[in-house]
Amino acid sequence: MSLNTHSLDLESTSSQYASRADTASLSVTGDLTIEMWISKETDGLLSALVSKWNVFANNRSYIFMINTNDTLLFSTSSNGSSEANASSTTTIKVAGGWTHVAVTYNAAAGTCAFYKNAVAIETGS
Repeated sequence: MSLNTHSLDLESTSSQYASRADTASLSVTGDLTIEMWISKETDGLLSALVSKWNVFANNRSYIFMINTNDTLLFSTSSNGSSEANASSTTTIKVAGGWTHVAVTYNAAAGTCAFYKNAVAIETGS
C-alpha cells in the first residue's frame, strides 16, 4: 500500500494550517467551486476550510468554513472593497466520520449553493 500524499491531518488543539503563495489564479474573477472531504475530531468548532481572506487593499477574497453551530458559511469579495456572506442552516456534524462538503458561487447572480455528500442543501445570496 502506498502512502497517501494528498490529504492533511490538522489538529484542532494547535494552530496548524497549510498555505501557498498568492497568485492571480486564486482570485475571484468569476464562478467558483470549492469542495473537499472533511473529518473533524470534534463538532462545534469554528473551522476555516479554505480561504484567501484579505479584503483590505482591494484584494479579491473568499472563505469557506464551518461555524461553531456546525453550519457552512461562504463569504466572498469579488471586488476587494465589499463582501457578501451566505450560510446554511443545515447542520454538518462530521465528528468521527467523513463528509463531502462543497460550495458553488455564481458570480453574475451573486449567489451560492451548499452541498453535503453531493446533495444540495441550501442556496444563499
